[in-house]
Amino acid sequence: MTLLHRNTIAVLALMLGSSGCGEAPPTAPLAATPPLDVPAPTVPRNIVHEGVIRKIQATGDPQPVPHLRLLPWDPIQIGQVGARRLPDTTTDQSGRFRIVSADNILWLEMAPGSPVKFTCPFFPHHYQPRATDVYVVDASWAGEPFWPGLWLLGIRGVVTERVGEAVRPVAGAIVTLDDGSQDPPSITSTNGFYSICSTVGADFTRTVTARKDGYRPAALTILWGWDFDVNFTLQRN
Repeated sequence: MTLLHRNTIAVLALMLGSSGCGEAPPTAPLAATPPLDVPAPTVPRNIVHEGVIRKIQATGDPQPVPHLRLLPWDPIQIGQVGARRLPDTTTDQSGRFRIVSADNILWLEMAPGSPVKFTCPFFPHHYQPRATDVYVVDASWAGEPFWPGLWLLGIRGVVTERVGEAVRPVAGAIVTLDDGSQDPPSITSTNGFYSICSTVGADFTRTVTARKDGYRPAALTILWGWDFDVNFTLQRN
């Protein structure tokens, strides 16, 4: 018998002996199964927001605002908090803007020093299949007058304090909706005015809170979509 035949018989005997003992031949380890709770990667959508910025005036039709610098935000959640800044954009000669984002809602902020402003610091622009008009007011606007056609997607008001018999505005107070995690807050101006927008629906209660260092916070419960003028009087600590 040759050496090759002896090796072959030895291998066969070893295999038969293993099967006779009831032992399965060794197998390769299974690949690790990924956890079921790993979210699938999201693919950014390219949604084109288009519109024309028009300034509402005391008399005459709203006029387009050319060469206006806008600061757009692309929300990660429904609201502004946690969003990412998109590249700045400037309206053309006709007041038109075009911004590509990954969401149906785009928050627009006015650049510092602009001669006009939105009715709230962060204005939500909802995607439309066609260009829409977005209205702005003079930078000094403080809630009045409220011209016909002016659209406010939220609330407005003033934050004041009483000093003796006098009522004084509180500048720099922060006004938030609910816990402040969904919609962008507003900061009162030198005359205590604020306005704040939201992207949520209507017909349910929300809590509005005004606070500033050195003052006791004040909170009011409103019916969203029905209560528009919400004023606060803060007291010093």
